[in-house]
Parts: sequence; C-alpha cells; structure tokens
Amino acid sequence: MKTFQKIVSLTTVLALSSATVVPYAIAEQATIQGTAVLSSGAVTATGMNLYVATSGSDTSGDGSEAKPYATLEQAKNAIRALKGKLPEHGITVWIKGGEYETSTLELNEQDSGTADRPIIYRSYPGEHVTLTNGVHVPATDWKPLSKEAVARVHPNVYANNLYELDMTQKGFKHIFHFSGGTSFTEQWGIVDLIANGERQPISQWPNPGESVNNHRKGWTTINGSADAKSFYYGEGGIPENDDTTNTLDLDGTNRSERWKKSLEAGHPLYLKGFWRTVWSPITSSVQEIDTKHHVITLKDIPDGGMGSKWSKAVVDYRNSTSALANAYKNQPSLTTPPAADDALHDVDTSSTAYTMYQEGGTTKSVELKEELTEDSLLKTEAADPAQEAEDAKPVILQSMDNPVTTPTASKTDQTATAAASTASGTDDTLVKESAALKSDRSATDSPVTYLGEQPSPVYYPDENISQTAVTKDVYAKTVSANVYESASDSGYSAKIRAPYRIGTGIEEWRALNYLDEIDQPGEWALDFKDHKLYYYPKGGKIQNLNIIIADNENPVVSFRNASYVQLLGFTIEGSMGNGIELKSSDHITLAANTLRNLGNGGILDVGGSSNLIQSNDIYELGGFGISVNDAGDRKSLTAANSRVTNNHIHHVGELTHLEPILVRNSVGVTFDHNLMHDVPKDAVRYVYSNNLTFEYNEVHNTSLIEGDTGAFYTAQDWASYGNVLRYNFIHHNKRSNGFYSDGADSGDNYQYNIIQGSTKGILLNGHDNIAKNNLVVDSNMIQIDQRGDKKTHGVKSIFADQLREMNPDSNPWAQYGKTLQEKYGYDHTLWGSILDPSWHPEYPNGTKMMDNMLVNTPSVVVPKKGDTTITGNDFINTVGQAGFYDYSKMDLRTDNKQILAKFPDLNKVFPQIGLETDTYRTRVTTRAESGGLSNH
Repeated sequence: MKTFQKIVSLTTVLALSSATVVPYAIAEQATIQGTAVLSSGAVTATGMNLYVATSGSDTSGDGSEAKPYATLEQAKNAIRALKGKLPEHGITVWIKGGEYETSTLELNEQDSGTADRPIIYRSYPGEHVTLTNGVHVPATDWKPLSKEAVARVHPNVYANNLYELDMTQKGFKHIFHFSGGTSFTEQWGIVDLIANGERQPISQWPNPGESVNNHRKGWTTINGSADAKSFYYGEGGIPENDDTTNTLDLDGTNRSERWKKSLEAGHPLYLKGFWRTVWSPITSSVQEIDTKHHVITLKDIPDGGMGSKWSKAVVDYRNSTSALANAYKNQPSLTTPPAADDALHDVDTSSTAYTMYQEGGTTKSVELKEELTEDSLLKTEAADPAQEAEDAKPVILQSMDNPVTTPTASKTDQTATAAASTASGTDDTLVKESAALKSDRSATDSPVTYLGEQPSPVYYPDENISQTAVTKDVYAKTVSANVYESASDSGYSAKIRAPYRIGTGIEEWRALNYLDEIDQPGEWALDFKDHKLYYYPKGGKIQNLNIIIADNENPVVSFRNASYVQLLGFTIEGSMGNGIELKSSDHITLAANTLRNLGNGGILDVGGSSNLIQSNDIYELGGFGISVNDAGDRKSLTAANSRVTNNHIHHVGELTHLEPILVRNSVGVTFDHNLMHDVPKDAVRYVYSNNLTFEYNEVHNTSLIEGDTGAFYTAQDWASYGNVLRYNFIHHNKRSNGFYSDGADSGDNYQYNIIQGSTKGILLNGHDNIAKNNLVVDSNMIQIDQRGDKKTHGVKSIFADQLREMNPDSNPWAQYGKTLQEKYGYDHTLWGSILDPSWHPEYPNGTKMMDNMLVNTPSVVVPKKGDTTITGNDFINTVGQAGFYDYSKMDLRTDNKQILAKFPDLNKVFPQIGLETDTYRTRVTTRAESGGLSNH
C-alpha cells in the first residue's frame, strides 16, 4: 500500500498538467479513405493518472509516465488495490501507442467507478493503440506445400506461391470443424486470418468479383433438384428457367472431378446456398459428387427440402427415381400453392385481392405475385388469376419405366378425362396431408431428418380417387397437361425419399474454404482433415506480412457487472468472437473505438442500462456490428435508457449474415445518427421490444446478398408497441424494402422518413402499424400486406400467447394500452380487441398509410381484408418534378410546396441525418466516400 500511495501523489500532479497541455487526444483511427476522423475526446482532469506502454514493465514499473506498466491488466490491478477508495474525479489510464496482446481484458464490479469518480481507459494523445487477443505467427512457421497439397492446387495457380501452417503443431483449437456441424446458418466458429491489419478472405468459388454465365458475382445456381438434398449442377434437372449450363466446369479447370477426388480423399467440402429461400442461406457439407449425372448431394436435408419454396412441389417423390429432363419445358413460371411453411418472410402468393391507390385517388382491384430475380430481389407484380390457378397445380416426377397416374375428375364421374380435370384448375382432391408419407418413411433406405421446420405440404393423388394409368406407349402424344412429348429420363437414382421442389434454377450457391479453390492472392482455407491452414499471401512473400490468427472465442474486452467505466480511442481486433462484451453492466461509455477484423460481432450489450455507445467505426466483421439484448424490462416496461449514436458500421456479416444493429427483448433504447451500409441483409433488425427510438440514421446498400429484407426489419410480436422510427434516410437500396414490418408485427410508427430507391418503400403487416408523412422516392410502391389466417395468427396462436405473457389486463400494461391509444389514435381498445376472435387479429387491423408523399412511386397497395386506413397520400410522377436540390448527390431538400405540405421540416431535418461531428468524431464521412451515391 505504501508503494501505491507514492503513485497516487505523483500521478495526481501529472493529471493536472495533462489537462492543460493536451486539449484533444487524437487516436489515429481512419476511414476507408485513410482520413483521421476519431479522437479519444477532450481530456478531463482526474485525481489519478496511470500509464501503460509497450516499453513498460509490470514488475519494475509503478504506473507513472516515466515508469509505465506493460499491460492494461496491471493497471487494472493497481486500481483494484484501492478497494473502492477512488480519488476525487476518478482515474484515467493512459495507453501509449502500440499493440497489446491480451487473452481478455475482464472488468467487473471490482473495476467499477462511480458517477463522480469514473474509471477511464483511453489511448494516449496522437498515438494508435491496438488491443488484440489474436496469435502472432512468425514467417518461419509457414512451410511449402506438401506433395499431397500440391496435387490439389488450382490449375491456374503456381503451387510455390502457397504456404501451409500445421495448426495442431501450433496448438490452435478451432480447427476441426465448423461449430454448426454439417449444416448451419450462423454457427461459424473456426479460426480467422489477419495480415497487416486486414482480414484475409476465405477461399470461395465463384470468386467475389467473378460472374459465371452472367449470374450474380460470387454465386452460381442449381439446375433443378434431384431429390430432397441433391441438386443438378449440369444437365439432368428441369429448372423453371430452363438453364442447365454446367457452370461448375465452364472454365475448363475440370472442377467437378477435382472436387470429387478431394472429397473422396476425405477433405470436407462445404457449400453455402439459398437452397429453399432467398434469406438465411445454409452452409452445408457435401456428401457426394456424381459427375456422371451432374448431381451434388448434401449430407443433410435443407429446411423444407431442396428447391425454392416458390417452385413446384414434387408430387410422387416416394416412387421417383429421376427427373424428366425435357418435361414441362413449356410450362410458365411456377409458384408454390399456399402453405404456412415459413414463419418469417412468408410471401402471400394466394389469390387474395388487393386494392391499388394511385394518383388522383383512383382505385382498382389487383392480384399481387412475388417474382424472383437472379440477384435475390423479390419484386411485386400484378398477377394473372388464371395463371395463379395454373401455377398452383402440382408436378408428378417419375421415371419412364414406371407408370404415371393422373386422377379423374371425381369418383362418381368415371368418364371425365385427365386432361379435362387438369384444365379445370387446381383440384383440391390432390391436396392430402402426409399420413401415407409417415407410413412410407420406415421403408426408405436412408433416414429422413429435418433441420428445424417441418416439410411443406406435399401434393399427390388421393387414395380414394380413381386413377387412370399413363404408360410408356403414350409418351408420344399428350395425354394430360402433366405429360409432355419426348420426355427423357436423366437416369439419376434419388439418395433419399423426402419432400422437395423442382427448383426455379436461380437458387444461388457458392463453395467455400477449399484448398482446391485458392486462386487469388490473400485467399486461405482451413482443411479439417489435414488440420492445416493453406494460404496464398499477397505479394508472394510471407516474410513481409504481420500475420495474426484469431483462435480465441472470448471477447477482447469484457465488462461484467461493471459500472461507470469508459473505453476511449482503441482499435480492437483479432478475436474469433466479439470485440467488446457488456453483461449486466451500466453507465459504460464506449467511444471513438475502431472494431475490425473480428470473427463475430463488434459490441454485444446484454442486460445493460444507461450505456453509451458513441462514435465508433465498426467494419470487416464476420457477424453483427452492435447487438443490444435484454436491455430494460418488458413486463414492467422499465426503460434501459441506453443510447447507440453516431457509429459508422459497414461491411459486417461477412461470415454469418448478421446485421449492423440487432435489438432483442429491450425497452427504451435510442439509436440515432448512425451510418450503415454495404451489408448482406437488413441494416437494423429489432424484435420483441418496446419504446425504441430510431432517428436521424442513414442507411444505403443493404441486402447485398440476401433477399426479401428491409433496411429496417421487424416481425412476429403482437406486444411490440411504441417503437418510433422517424427522420431516417434510406437510399440506394434496390434489393431491399425500406421499412419492413413482417408478419404479426404490431404497433410500430414510421413518421417523417425519407426512403429512396427501395423495392417497396414501406411494407407493413400485423396490427396498428402506422406510416405517416414519409417521403418515398423512386420505389415500386408502399404496401399493407395480409398473410395470416385464424390458425397461424388467431387468438390461439403463439403471438396471442406472447401478448398474454405481458399481463395486459394489469398495470403497467393496462395503462400503457390507454396511453398508446390516446397518442396514436387507435380506434379499438388495447388489449382486449386483439385477443377477441371477432376482431379478426389475423388481419392487419388498425394499420394506416396516411399523408405520405410518393415521388415516382406509383401505388399504395392494401388487402381487401382488414380494417386499414389509406388517406391523404399524394403522388408526383417524376423525380424531376419534385425539384430536389441535387438528386445526383442525394440532397433531397426541395422547395416543392406539395412535398413540404406533407413534410414541413424536410429542409431542416435532412442535413441533420447521418453522422455528425462531436467530441470523438472530428470529421464526417461523406456520401461519396461511403459509396452512398450508387447501388452496389
């Protein structure tokens, strides 16, 4: 204690002098353009200053500037030695420039400050400080490729340019398999590679910038399903788009045979694919490659079976041995019959009529149909009802060696032909639940396993219906609409008998993490058999690189039950997990930090309150940017009073497709002035939360990989009332909706937002969602949708149970309902009406589209079911007529009186949106610098 008292007296003097000499501590954080923008903030005089430097010592150092400690852990221990008797105005720990390795800097209640005596960890003025828990690997540990590895090198690559690292010899842990096993969406869990401060790309085919056969860059497509877990990569399938090009072997490198040989030698191959939906791609291990029939078989059945959910369901998969290669070529695009087989992102392809409001208040009835495109965009078009009926018919796939049966019209009308039955439209007698399927499973050669959701409804002839056999000798002529001339058998024998769909032919997939596909400098792959990491270094010389391998799944910095601590001005990188984690901590400030090169997320806050996450740059992450969970309490409606502000988050979700901002089960959190862009799916996803505020945020270029998303996305909660989204700017968002409240969402309020260039500017489902006084520019439409039915969205549904869990008849929820009703003008009583079957909670009752301004956005579309309000929406036909100050530079201020009548404060609000200068962010990234003037 005597030694520490000496430190106190010395550093108190230093604190006073530091406060006058250094007005700002500039941490050399940079944007992608290299301009310093972040500062660790104004210096506040504290009662004690401790110093840490890479040249310091934990044994001979005393924490003074002259004799600093070597580690942050030692400074933490020195503060703990005070046993809570903190000096007046708290303590500042100054970290001098350099890189500091730590397993995890753990801070808990013993490391806490108080409101008037905070503990501040900050970078030293003008110096760049990096905290990492990665492992440095010297160049001498890398070896030339073994003979076996050389044989697998891509034909276009000189093997001597690659190196291998024996991961078991170095003691690395996360090298044996993906944590998600053989099939997963988010559980990645293997090492990551960083060289000279940049995350190196894991190998993939097609390469990110490579377009194969005019497909989307970085992706190829299946050529139709072969069975529930197999697809054609060449000829043999019957995809709806009729394209069976063998893209796998198109470049002449004999890829299919190379992969087959490596796979059979025991080297696992993984494919990431949109096997069934355009969201949440599944990474799947390959079981077999059949080069004779051009079929790749996965080890596991994708959720719901192979083939897009919007393609035709296979009828008699139990007897099917192969697809008919030339059958159904002349059929138009096929869509799924109505089925509740997906809880989220379900698309209404039923023939429910909608009303379309256009300029002049004119209305008309339309059918809506979702069309898929090659870049995973869902586009809404008016549907032809006759074609809808035709598309709903099932398909029977069967070998030519086996009879194909077609039902007659009815049991009592034996004279009706199969062709007449087909022409009459969808025959309801074809729809039968899978009792026969259940009894048939025991007879299959391979076990049927389902990963999560149950298979979608299967269509096959009713056992009680008379059948008319169609045998081989009638293939020369058309017997029914389900049998076509010149049908031929692909000869492929199915590996498993379970439900699947034909496939649209645009289900995208890519291969990843394979030595065989390392063909660009910087790429690497981890071989789960050899336990070696193979690397193609940029520049060809590994000696010139500072290489870090991320193998620690713990965060770099961890707060647990900590209070009144600040972390300012650091670069945090190198973890296989998260950068910073807050667990049950309050009054924590995280500001001016750069979080990058992390295997999972940037900042995770669980159970926190009164925390401030401000002016951080977050990029190059495998997972999410900032995630806030269990903040506040929903049942008591206790607000967390935390704030996430002025953060720049981009290029995240690169391994598992997570969002820049994720919020779950939280109350009373504000998210403002954040800039988010270049992300694989939604920019913001918030679920099961109340009284959140999203304002002055800017979002562009979302959904670069996934489809059917929203820049702001929420779903599935009848109790999620009171969230406010206002003064946000969404632009250059062509693959995504702007604001998207998906099925069963309720009580969200979208006001005074600007949405440009989105698929649907606003798409609302559920109850009491209100979109009012928004400016929507250059988008397809704004829409209220209706997807629920009494079974899935009725008073006995899970959504009703979630509302009941809040005890809505008792306070505070009873009073909360009255307050909301008065504030937002709901014309029904919360909460009793929602739980009343006569109110029809399956409909989007109480949802409103009011007083919005639509520029080059021709329609407001609403379902005929439900009590919705559509009023006061105005239209301007062209962007030119809107008179924006500079549309090319996304300056959407205007003097147009029609627009200002709907959005009076537009010209005042618009310049305030997005990043702003503050104590920590000394310069704002421009839209041109962030790529916000074009679609990516």
